[in-house]
Amino acid sequence: MSGVLKSRVMRRSVAVVGIALGGVAAVDSSESGTNGAVKRAAYAFVTAARLGMMYKFASRRGWGDSTGDAQRIYSSNMSNAHETGAGLVRRTCEQNGGVYVKLGQMLAQLDHLLPLAYVEALRPLLDACPQQPWRTVEKVLKSESPLLLEHSDIDRAPVATASLAQVHRARLKNSDDEIAVKVQHDGLARHSHWDVRVIQSLLLIGAKQFELLRNMEWLGDELESSLKDELNFSLEAENCAKCAQNLSQSSTTRDSVLTPKILSEYSSGSVLVMSWEHGVPVDDVAGIRALGLKPRDVSHLLASALAEQIFVHGHVHCDPHAANVLVRQHPNHPHSPQLVVLDHGLYRTLAPELRLGYARLWMAIACGDRDTIYNCAKELGVDGEQNAKMLAMMLTLRPWDIIELDRGEHSVDHAALELVRGSDEMSDEVRKRIHDFIVENHDSMGKVLSSVPRELLLIFKTSDCVRAIERRLGAHWGWLQATARISSQVVADHERLIARERAANTSSSHPWSPARLSSNAGLVLTWTRVSLNRAILELQLALLSLLGTSPAQSSQNASPSLTTTSAPSPSETE
Repeated sequence: MSGVLKSRVMRRSVAVVGIALGGVAAVDSSESGTNGAVKRAAYAFVTAARLGMMYKFASRRGWGDSTGDAQRIYSSNMSNAHETGAGLVRRTCEQNGGVYVKLGQMLAQLDHLLPLAYVEALRPLLDACPQQPWRTVEKVLKSESPLLLEHSDIDRAPVATASLAQVHRARLKNSDDEIAVKVQHDGLARHSHWDVRVIQSLLLIGAKQFELLRNMEWLGDELESSLKDELNFSLEAENCAKCAQNLSQSSTTRDSVLTPKILSEYSSGSVLVMSWEHGVPVDDVAGIRALGLKPRDVSHLLASALAEQIFVHGHVHCDPHAANVLVRQHPNHPHSPQLVVLDHGLYRTLAPELRLGYARLWMAIACGDRDTIYNCAKELGVDGEQNAKMLAMMLTLRPWDIIELDRGEHSVDHAALELVRGSDEMSDEVRKRIHDFIVENHDSMGKVLSSVPRELLLIFKTSDCVRAIERRLGAHWGWLQATARISSQVVADHERLIARERAANTSSSHPWSPARLSSNAGLVLTWTRVSLNRAILELQLALLSLLGTSPAQSSQNASPSLTTTSAPSPSETE
């Protein structure tokens, strides 16, 4: 930041901080801890005030420059403001902890909406979360699960720590079985609603004042909804059981994708005890190969399991990042992988109508059917052709002229759509293209995300997590094939069911009556159309997979199909 700008902002910020902290000391003198709800709120509002003043000065400075180079000065000031602001937000999240760390983790995954400076500054929050000391953990266990303390030996050092809980390894005294003990951070459930209200207020104010936060009020609502579920460990136990039941119903995942066994006698709303599961992280290529397994097989199995959750069952694990999925050899088939899915706190349930509508949209995208994409997007709440195009591009991370069958009508920079590739794979040129694309389309992206059903927001996150794992495993087509195949199968089954019901309604008529003939013809046409689309998709996917074409190459050479790049997945373990 320029010297004059930085000096002014710092002087005013120091004054605001001094006044605010003095007020907190007076208001919150009865708080025993330094992270009380009032202090956290004050810290957050002080940060917001500093950001507001900083961006106000950055946006004004340069436009009145007499040298004629105002735009360059403005861009430089805004870039510096992003760097400084990102650091402020990260320190606030770290200082306040809990819900604020969770917010930081959510922001770190909004590569397609926030400046890169914020994403990179907040990404460490996905890995580094503060631990609670053993005395605090023991206090929670004495209150929530005294039998566990009596019947087990628990390691005092956690094996994993997240924003809302930490996990300890333990061993039952009687059976000598290893177990995992997930303990919610003390006091989080009692005070989290105040933190959420503060964050929602700040997002609401920010959306009205700053272009950066425009159309992002939905983030506060999503945070509130997610926390309500994730802080209820009894609900997590139910999700785990339902997930296991759904997995057992599919020939693809039965015995190949498992969940931990919940020990309900020791669990409560704030403590979850389950079997200790062995395996290597799902993105550990060296570890997978050391087990005699193929990374590609692992990728395809994970993609199939999650695609079935979305399109078939409608009960979707919304945080399947690498630390939440383990890989090991299948006990009956040593050369085949077996997956164990952990952390079932964050799920979304899709109503049958929403599942079908989302499946239709994906099938339309896979077929490059422009009109159907528009209609399906409208049914999902995204009105207008431009917004429908933006939704399709955000889902596939591909330019519109590659999605639709009619080439040449539009020209969108391929690199600019690689919005969420890992930073280690980006050149400076690609970074700039991404930044320019975000600036140009920020409002459209925000409108799309604020228009779709709330349930789909976390479904998008699930897709990003799978693509991230897929990239790290070097298997480009697992999610592509699974999504295209399973969504088209769901649509085909539904069309066939409707056609049969229509035929049944006319069964009482004469076999050669016009109504009966029309119904039968409709049945044949419907099934033929859907089956043909599915056959074309299957052939195209098989050819692409056989040829080993990379996503970039297919975008240039292949006919329209689902091609994805991948996002860096979060590393938080809960």
